[in-house]
Amino acid sequence: MFWILFPALIFINVVFVINGIIIFFHPPRTIGSVWGYHTKKAKTNQNTWLFAQREAAKCYIFFGIITTGASVSYIVFESYESYIYI
Repeated sequence: MFWILFPALIFINVVFVINGIIIFFHPPRTIGSVWGYHTKKAKTNQNTWLFAQREAAKCYIFFGIITTGASVSYIVFESYESYIYI
């Protein structure tokens, strides 16, 4: 069952990392833009907007890598355990 969901889980995590990289290197310049990290605090002025975009991008990249690693390690250990019981 997990083999069916594993590619989707990896795809979501990789998209999360790619989104973080895009936002990190090309953050939205205007506060009211369609994409980016939107909070009331981030929208107060231009400096907080750019700071929030950079920090959110770092978090996207970090947690995307962590969850991808956790997903891959889970599937490796899950398949290893299935060979032990056979």
